[in-house]
Amino acid sequence: MTGQSTSSGGDSCTYQPVSDRIGGDIVNLSGIQSPEACCAVCVAASGPECRAFSYDAANSICYIKSVITDLGPGTGSSGVRNGAINNLGG
Repeated sequence: MTGQSTSSGGDSCTYQPVSDRIGGDIVNLSGIQSPEACCAVCVAASGPECRAFSYDAANSICYIKSVITDLGPGTGSSGVRNGAINNLGG
């Protein structure tokens, strides 16, 4: 699966456009303005807790996730971008 990567403070996120990983939510944060900001929140909490996230642009919600679940056929949600943390230490 190909994705777009971006860096945030030494760690980076890989994005899959228009996709949503279902389940594994730790916390949902409202008022997040971009997928990159969602990535930064996840990286800041990365320890073992945040492994991935989904960002809902229509509602400015960042779903912080403890696991990276597989995307199955038809799991894409309009306006939702999924990301995973790369280069996790530990």
